[in-house]
Amino acid sequence: MHKVFHLVIGLSVLTLLVSCTTGSLESRGNKAYNKSKNAVGDEKRRLEKEAYTYYWKAVKKHDNYGSVKTSLRNRFIETTLIRGNLILSEATSTMDALDLFVQDVDSLMSPDVKPELKQKYAEFLSALADSSHARGKIYLTTLWLDKAIEIAGDPSKFKEQKKTTIKNFVNGKYELAQMQYDAGIEDKESTEELIRAEFNAKLALHFDPDNEELQELYSKILQKNAGTYSAYDAVIEEKPDTNIYNKINEYDVLLACPMVKKRGGGVTIKASIYNYSYNPLRLWPKNFFIEDSNGKRYQARKNSKIDKEILDQEHECKDMILYFSAPSGKVKKLVYEYKTEFGKHYSEKVFF
Repeated sequence: MHKVFHLVIGLSVLTLLVSCTTGSLESRGNKAYNKSKNAVGDEKRRLEKEAYTYYWKAVKKHDNYGSVKTSLRNRFIETTLIRGNLILSEATSTMDALDLFVQDVDSLMSPDVKPELKQKYAEFLSALADSSHARGKIYLTTLWLDKAIEIAGDPSKFKEQKKTTIKNFVNGKYELAQMQYDAGIEDKESTEELIRAEFNAKLALHFDPDNEELQELYSKILQKNAGTYSAYDAVIEEKPDTNIYNKINEYDVLLACPMVKKRGGGVTIKASIYNYSYNPLRLWPKNFFIEDSNGKRYQARKNSKIDKEILDQEHECKDMILYFSAPSGKVKKLVYEYKTEFGKHYSEKVFF
């Protein structure tokens, strides 16, 4: 009983010491914070940083951030945003500290945070979006803006910012794709400009899939590129964010179809295939399909002519002759599909 009594007393003292330490850190932060309100220039910045540092240490004393009291929670978020905006204005948003600031604010965000602080946080996220956009990181830009829209009490400004940002991005990519398409048509000896045009039109459509002008341009480009591999890695120098790039450059098996003929009772396609994947591929007729404009599939006939049965990585099989039954609609694309126990390989070549 005596030992239990001492243990309880010991725990009580420890709790009191932690509480006092946290309180002491917060009070020091408050002292620096209050002084910063009347300071200017470098002194103001020094005091704001000092306040932030003490509040940060006080917050980190808590194992559970849900137990951080409201006054400390609000002050910490406020000074974190002050520090974040200072770094953002003087450096770049690539700095690791800015991501840490976002993580810290998110971890302390709760319903009792002041509405004006939530709005200031949304403004900070908007500034991060602007910086990301300036560096061509459109995915990151929209990510920050979506977060700002979610956080802000009044999200109208950020919704408009996102709408304008995407519109300008799409228009820019459309104009670029049009110029590259025109250049590709003029230079019949080079296919690179047409592949770039395809990439940029497809990228723009990712953000504005219902844009009829884009759809029309993309369709014209696809018709011109039917006989070539859409090897974006080989020609695209300034790539967007990895998340977006991987959605546009979605196939690790490339197809080219220099001849598509519909005659009599069937369709004949002359095709080549290149394996960029990490696994060997089977090239059986049953792995190839055409899909018509109605979405109906037709498997290649068994008498199709394919020189290789297995296609190793970074190898090509040229001049395959694939035979199909006549589709009810216009032939829209050739599809390659190969399923293994390790996963599925899929690629397609769209003709319009």
